Amino acid sequence: MTVIIDTSGSMSDADLALACGAIANGLRSMLDPRGVRVIAGDTDARVAKQVFRPDQVELVGGGGTDMAKLVVLASEEKPAPKAIVVLTDGKTDWPSKPVAPKVLVALTRKNDYWMSRVPTWMEKLLLKP
Repeated sequence: MTVIIDTSGSMSDADLALACGAIANGLRSMLDPRGVRVIAGDTDARVAKQVFRPDQVELVGGGGTDMAKLVVLASEEKPAPKAIVVLTDGKTDWPSKPVAPKVLVALTRKNDYWMSRVPTWMEKLLLKP
């Protein structure tokens, strides 16, 4: 699995804390000793690495937002992930066509407009603090 964390300027400290909490919960519940691949970025991947503990997540970015680019990048990695989880406030563009891995968009805020823009081929859920 690959996790993409949106580190664009639109992500507030509360959004980032919620996203990091989701990663921490996932790591605690995972039994995979290989950890989780985390890509942090805004319009480009700023950091991409395996993490085994929440304190290893690096929140680098702060510019514009283009999760479409990061989703495609993650889907093309070798070996390809079986699933991609995108942690975002939703204020982004998305790929125009489906990628091979399953994609789950975990939104840090409830906003009907941005939620409606998530493509129908992606699953979505709202994170709760």
